[in-house]
Amino acid sequence: MEDKRTSENDIHSVQSLLFGEHNEHITAAVRKEARAIVTEVITEALDDRQKIDASLVTTIAPLMEKAISKSIESNKASIIDSLYPVLGGLVRKSVAVFFNSFLAKLNYLIEHSLTIKGLRWRIEAWRQGVEFSDYVLKQSLVYRVESVMLIHRPSGTLLCDAQVENSQCNDPVLMSAMLSAINDFMADSFNSQQDVVLESIAAENITLIITCTPHAILAGAVSGTVPKELTYLLQQTLEAIHGTFTNELASFKGDTSTLEQVKPELESCLIAELQPKQASSKAHWLVVILLITTTLVFGNKAFNTWQQSTLVTAIEALPVPPGVVIQQLEWHEDKLYINYLRDPTAVELSDWLNSHLASQNPLSEKLLSKQYDPAQLMLIETPFISLAPELINQKVAHLLADTQLTYVTENQNLKLNGTVDRFTFANLMERLRLLPGLSNIDTNDVLVTGNALSNEEKQRLMLDNMLANLALSPIDFATKSAELTAEMQLVLSELAKQLTSINTLSNSLGVKLGIILTGYSDSTGSKALNLELSQQRANNVKAALILRNVPSNLLFAVGIGELPLTQISSASRKVLVSSITLASIEE
Repeated sequence: MEDKRTSENDIHSVQSLLFGEHNEHITAAVRKEARAIVTEVITEALDDRQKIDASLVTTIAPLMEKAISKSIESNKASIIDSLYPVLGGLVRKSVAVFFNSFLAKLNYLIEHSLTIKGLRWRIEAWRQGVEFSDYVLKQSLVYRVESVMLIHRPSGTLLCDAQVENSQCNDPVLMSAMLSAINDFMADSFNSQQDVVLESIAAENITLIITCTPHAILAGAVSGTVPKELTYLLQQTLEAIHGTFTNELASFKGDTSTLEQVKPELESCLIAELQPKQASSKAHWLVVILLITTTLVFGNKAFNTWQQSTLVTAIEALPVPPGVVIQQLEWHEDKLYINYLRDPTAVELSDWLNSHLASQNPLSEKLLSKQYDPAQLMLIETPFISLAPELINQKVAHLLADTQLTYVTENQNLKLNGTVDRFTFANLMERLRLLPGLSNIDTNDVLVTGNALSNEEKQRLMLDNMLANLALSPIDFATKSAELTAEMQLVLSELAKQLTSINTLSNSLGVKLGIILTGYSDSTGSKALNLELSQQRANNVKAALILRNVPSNLLFAVGIGELPLTQISSASRKVLVSSITLASIEE
């Protein structure tokens, strides 16, 4: 035992000689090289510590703040001179940001001031007793953290708080006291042996989110719809505060100044989320006005089109009078252009339209009592000779009006009966034979009185008979064709001989005649094409007759287009030949 004890004493003596009685030799050596050693490892050490628990920044920040504050107090003039160029730009930027924010808020208020929603918000703001601007801001947020309070859990003392501008939470001290009282009430009510901390308290406009650690409570007053992420944010913030200020919270005796450094952490929780920006009410009203204007324009256009279509439909539905053929109805701007054919004996088209479309007419009362205006119509008339039986009867009645003759017409045959003097009879026969549509005139029952006819009167009767026979020589064409076939050439040769004889006899009698070549077509194809085709047929017949030495000044070619008469619909592709007395050579 003594040997062992002696050995230990020897070792201790050697250590004392080498390191000193209290290791002062090592301490002196380390102290001598401490600056170099620390210089080599301090950067890595600080970085490693920060990565472990991020406490380095939290620890150094208060020291840096105090050092900067002391430096500013000692060197105000030099610091001001150094910071002036920087602060000038910052101040201008701050002012610009303020004005931009102010203008944005003002614009938002203006947009919602004169709308229905704005009026409703004004009433609600007045009812709640708050400023309209605050109410508008509230309505524009999904949520906003109005206030954050750090409360000492054991005592219920408010340690620190942070609020937004115009916060709805005006007294955080009172709120912390009420929260502590509510927690105590819950603990007493349920005989709990542990502290009771509510997770949230909801009021009409504010929800209080509460998180806690053993020494502290962090409460956030939130307006709007509270997201779940906000609770996690408050919990993380409280844990960071508790980790940094564990000693201060555990040893708190009522001095809150030791925890003033917590405020930046609390302010980082003052977040908000705005409502998604909706389309501007101005743009909305512009769209509404544009839609209404477009609807009115197109509605008026559609209404006018409907009126025009109704008028055309009504005219097309009317029974067309004999001797009138309506070829085309077409609106151009505000005028209805009516192209039509009319026999001189037929009723005037304007009188016929007025009689059928006037307000007292049943059809007009049904369709057009407020739409028909005669000034809308543009009537474009083309004369033609109608073969309608009604007009033939009307023309015969007109010629026989001053005589004692009676008549009967049937299938283009005219039968006369009565007594008439010879001269009147000759003149009457001449005029009757010139009427198109009469193929035969029966005078067997006519008693002619007076002297025998002279040679001139006989020649006139011969001329009348020759002219009457012209109607018996139509030139028929194939469908959609104006070509003259070999058979048609033979008919035209005979017709040319007749016209040459008629021209010679009329010249000897001093009568100037005109031979009318009227071209027709059936309803195959469009009206415009049929009109062109009928004119081409008449022109071709005229050209063929001129080649056969018929005087060109004797011939007149006219195209009528379609011939919509049911009684001759199967034979309407033709050129009809008729005559007209133009003047007397003696005149």
